[in-house]
Amino acid sequence: MWMEKSIWQARGRSSKAIKPVLLSQYLGKPALAAPHDNYPAPDPVDPAQPVSALNFKDPLQFWDLLATEMNANPPPRNEIAALRSRPS
Repeated sequence: MWMEKSIWQARGRSSKAIKPVLLSQYLGKPALAAPHDNYPAPDPVDPAQPVSALNFKDPLQFWDLLATEMNANPPPRNEIAALRSRPS
């Protein structure tokens, strides 16, 4: 058969040439701690709806989820400053 050798063997390379390593190992630094994601699950009216049209049973749940996420990952300071300095 003409495909008896793998492409790697045909090119004179072994399949062990590519060795995946963790980013922390590559950089020589300790790995970061796993983030704690303890967010409440959304309670939609219809779970079959796409996320873009999600309708919650409790209308305030969206704002609870948004506030929790914004506190965990705040926007950069320059974006906050730009919103505060907008003319009204």
